[in-house]
Order: sequence, then C-alpha cells, then structure tokens
Amino acid sequence: MATLQTIRNRAGVLISVVIGLSLLAFVLSDFLGSGNMFGGPDYELAVIDGKSVPYQEYEMVYDELVENYKRNSGSESMPEESVAEMIREQAWDVILKKYTLEQEIAKVGVDVSEEELFDMVQGTNIDPQMLQIPVFQNQQTGMFDRAMVVQFLKNLDQDPSGNARASWVAFEKQLLQNRKVTKYNNLIKKAIYVPSTLAEMYNKENTDKIECKFVFKPYAALADSTIAYTDEELQKYYNENSYKYEQEETRDIDYVIFDILPSSADIEKLTTMLDGLKEEYAVAEDVSAFINYNSDRSFEDKYFAKGSLSPQIDSLMFASEKGFIYGPYTENQSMVLAKLIDKKNLPDSVHARHILIQPNESRSPEVVKALADSLKNLLENKADFRELAMRFSDDKGSVAEGGDLKWFSRGAMVKPFEDSCFIAKVNEIKLVETQYGIHIIQVLEKSKETEHVKVGFIERVIEPSQETRQQVFALATDFVSKVKNFEEFKTVSGEKALVKRTANNLTPTESKIAGLDSPREIIRWAYNTAEKNQVSDIFELNNKFVVAVLTEVREKGIATLDQVKEDIILNVRKNKKADSFIAEFNKYPGVKIDELSAKVSEPANEGMNITFNSFSLPNVGIEPEIIAAMSVSAKGFISKPMKGNNGVFVYEITNVIPSDQKDFSQDKIRVANDLKTRVEYQTFEALKKYSEITDKRVKFM
Repeated sequence: MATLQTIRNRAGVLISVVIGLSLLAFVLSDFLGSGNMFGGPDYELAVIDGKSVPYQEYEMVYDELVENYKRNSGSESMPEESVAEMIREQAWDVILKKYTLEQEIAKVGVDVSEEELFDMVQGTNIDPQMLQIPVFQNQQTGMFDRAMVVQFLKNLDQDPSGNARASWVAFEKQLLQNRKVTKYNNLIKKAIYVPSTLAEMYNKENTDKIECKFVFKPYAALADSTIAYTDEELQKYYNENSYKYEQEETRDIDYVIFDILPSSADIEKLTTMLDGLKEEYAVAEDVSAFINYNSDRSFEDKYFAKGSLSPQIDSLMFASEKGFIYGPYTENQSMVLAKLIDKKNLPDSVHARHILIQPNESRSPEVVKALADSLKNLLENKADFRELAMRFSDDKGSVAEGGDLKWFSRGAMVKPFEDSCFIAKVNEIKLVETQYGIHIIQVLEKSKETEHVKVGFIERVIEPSQETRQQVFALATDFVSKVKNFEEFKTVSGEKALVKRTANNLTPTESKIAGLDSPREIIRWAYNTAEKNQVSDIFELNNKFVVAVLTEVREKGIATLDQVKEDIILNVRKNKKADSFIAEFNKYPGVKIDELSAKVSEPANEGMNITFNSFSLPNVGIEPEIIAAMSVSAKGFISKPMKGNNGVFVYEITNVIPSDQKDFSQDKIRVANDLKTRVEYQTFEALKKYSEITDKRVKFM
C-alpha cells in the first residue's frame, strides 16, 4: 500500500527527511568535544595528529547514526550486518573529518553568520536540502513554501517528545557545517588557475599523433629457468627499489571449517515430535494459538489462490476437505505440518477507493471518529465520493484521484484495510481503522471469484542438537590438539581430509572472509593476539567451528625482502633478460625496423594514431614508458633498445601528425573544470594522507 505507507505525522516526516538528507559529517562533533573525555589507552580508538580519540566517542557517533537509520527506515530493529558495516565506516568518516577537515576549516577562519543561516532557511537563497523536504512543500504546487517553514518553527515545541526540535537543531547544525565545507572547497577552487601553456600541453597529449614501426622481443621468449640469480642480486634490487614496496597493514590466515549440521538423529527426533502433534492439531479449537505456541513461524491469517502454495502441498490442499493435515515434510530447511483450515471463493484483486482521516495536533481521535462517521453517512446518502476525498482525505498520494487506489491484489495493503476490501460487497461503504488512521472504503469492482484455501503451518527449523554440536566440537578439539604451527596445520588438515582455505591481505577493518559469517573475532585475533605461525583456539561462528593459523604479518610501511621476494625474483630475471635482449639489438645500431626484424627474427609491428595518453601498444599490451618516448620523438627517429613492461623495444617514427589547433581557451575551461570536480574528494584524501593517523579500531570491532 504505497500511498498509505508514506503517511506520517508532520514532525515525523521532518525527522525522516532530515536524517535521510543529512550527511552528519560534522553535526555530532559539537556534542563530542575535542579532548579525550574517557581517558586511558585501553579505550583509545585512534591517534590523529597527536590527538587521542576514545572509542566511546566513536561509539556515540555510531549509535546516533544507527538511530537515525532506524528512524529514517521506520524500523525498530538493528540494521542487518551489511548496513551496519556501512554505518561503521560512516562513523569512522565522521571522526576523521572532525580531526582533519574541520580543524583545517577552523584554521582558515571560514564561518557562517546568523544572517546567512536565516537566508538559507527562510530567505532568498534557500539551501537545496531545504527545498527537498516534503513538509515544506505546498501540497497543491509541489513547490517550496517559506510560510510552511515559519509555521513549522513556530510549532516546534508542540511536539511533546522533543524529537522535532532535536532533529531541527541537528539539521541546522548540519546546514552550517555543510556551508562551511562548501566555502572552504570554493576557496580552493577559486585558486585553481590553468595557464595557456598547460592547456596546450593537455590538448597536445590527446591530439598530437605519431605513426611508427617497432620490433619487440618479449621476456617470455627466454624461459625463467634459464636465468640464474644470487641472494646478493636480490638484496641489491630490493635496496634500490624498496620504495615500490610500500604496504598497508594486513594479515594472511589459513583456516579449516567444521560445519555443525543436523544429524539424521536430529531429523528423526524432529519428525517424531511433529508426528506427535498431529492428533492435538486436528482437534485444536483455537488454531492460531496452537500454531503460535508450537511453531517457529507465526500464524498467517490469509487465503491462498491455486498455485501460490509450495508444489508439495498445493494440489493436495485444493483436493482435500477441511481439517486435512499433511506432513511432516521438509521445506526450506524446516520440517512442516500443514492443515487445511478453510475454503472460500474469493476475488484475486479489487478496485477500491478510500478517504483517510488522521489524528493530528488539532484533531483528536474522537474528532477523527466523528468526522469519519459523518462522511460515511453522507456517502450512504449519495454524496460525491470523489469530491469528499479531495476535500477531506489525508492520503496525499491518492487525493488527486478522488481517493482512487486502482486495482490491487492481496498483500499490497496493510492487513485490516485489505481484509475489509476483499470481504466488502461492491459499492458498500465501510469504515476500518489502521495504524494510519480511519479509512472510509468503497469497493468499486472485484475480479472473478475463485476457490482459495486457508492453510495453517506448524514449522520447525531443522537445527543441530546440542549432542550434535558437542560431537562436532570434539572433532575440532582433536584437530587443535594435534597442530601447534603452520606446518602441522597443513599436514593434519590433509590427513583428516579437511579443506584448508586461505584469506590473504586481511585489513584491520575487514568484515568478510569467504565461507564465514561475521568473522571479526578471527580478524581481531590475527591482529591483537596471534603471532606468525600461531594456531588459534576454536572459534564458533553461527553453525561452524573454525580453526585458523596466522601465516603472514605485514606491518604498515616498507615490506620486508622476504615478503616481496617472489616479485623481486621476477624483476631480477626480467632485468637480466632485458640486458641480454638489449645486447642482441645493439649488434645492429641504427638499422631500419624492417631489416632489424629479419636479423633478430622478431616481427615488425605497426602503431597508428598513438598519443601521449594512449594506453597500450598493439599486439603487446600496456607500455607507458615506451609510448611516452614515442610521442615526443621526431619523424625518422630510430630509438636505441628500450626496456619495457613486456619486453625490449626498438622503434622507428614513420610519421608525426601534429594538431592544427591554435586556440586553447576551451581546453583551459575543460582542464579547470576537471580539476575543480576533484577538489572535494582530493582535499579530504590529502588531509588524511598528510595527517598522522594510527587506526586502532581492530581492538574494538
């Protein structure tokens, strides 16, 4: 029931929209203070530029974001794990911005005056976020209405819960902080200047073209096994290129899983239990209460059309008499008893219209009931339904259609409303109360009635028993008792035919490991407790026992030679191959490409329309250094042998096609706009990069 489900009281709508729009990057910082109000290294979440950030500060931000999410989504339950993970990252972002970007904005002296805030909310330069809030939009025109802002602000304190004022204050703070960020970014954007020379360079990098021939000898032409190397050569390469091996903090683990699955005895026991319920189920007077007491699935008071039940029972139920019980049978990891409660001829869909009357600040529930009764009497005395709906209905989604909800099928509306519509006679006027208010309903048409059945399900999830869990735990315990290090872990897992899995490059905030639900406990162990080659205790993750071994520890900074040894061996071999190929090419200095091709037994390749910004060479692959050299060479130039990514090259420039463009004014605008679009993201990224940030979240999450 899309139209009805969007209806909220006016304060509630503001709360929902405000939270939905607000980025909350800075709003919460005013409540948190700048110092460590909790103290103690055990509670330290991070250190940012020498300032200690307590975990409790982060927790306050996270809890507020969760509450905002729940209010915005209309849910009372905690968000699912994927959403919670997103909110955790949002909370961390709030903390980072508070201690980096917000500090910089304060240093610059960017501020927003009271007059400017008034102008953003009620003046001539309304903030775009204000324009999007439905509460402040005229229902007839859909346009922003300042008068509605004034009215709302006057009535703020009439909300006894205080939610409206709290949300408005938070929203106002967010408007201020967003305006400060906008001003700060605009300062940077205004400082961007693109000289004509730079614009010309950008243009030529994309439009000046060359054509060439080249001979390429791939490194793959020489087998790796033929290239010897020494430890001294590896160390030398590492010393000269260690800057290339800067890394973030990560961990590698191997792990085995002991699945806790229901045993045949568990299934037999559950089958016997459900069989034992059949007799009572058959004679139960209050079927819904009996189901709710004995089932993992609550009673659903609905009728099913042919084909809408599972294939196991659909035909059976329609062919049987009331009281028929089938099962127990297995469906979706559950054991089920199904009872045919009733049969009835019903329509599959109805066409109805309604008038919704809602209580509000000036309309008590008693007044709502009296108004609804009055309108019902008018309609029963032939009053115009469309006219009354357009005048009185609070459902703004259908009011323009005279309350017409068009055709809808079962499950589209809230249950009391749906039940009334499907039971009512055509043209009958009925009143029904839902969580949205009182509805005056008239069913205009119904589809052809067909046979429907009401079925009650006693459903029990098939779960492993405690005995089964203990048996699997014993297997995991036996495994742990036999492994003390990585080598034993590999050996014993092989002997026991356990699948050894690997998770590489786990970051401190990683939330996923293949095959595991909510593996944060393992990641915390890998960072906070374990040493390299250490085997863990047994982790219990839902219906799995897991044993892990820490196989690699990478600290932030330059990787050790051992950690990057394979890559260094690859590069040392590549350099030796390059030296060999270059020596071969140098036997024929200045030789034209076609002749060189014959002498070294490698094909001559052609490159057409190559620019400085070209990505790759035909028949070769990605070669930025070779392409850069080609793009600045003159016609007729023959290069010396050059080492590339994929092999050694000699090229000859056969043609240069310069751009004939003389006016670079549009390029200046394009380059400037391109740089300006990066300001907001890159400013924050730069502040994070050049701030000293010690992230200790892994201790807590």
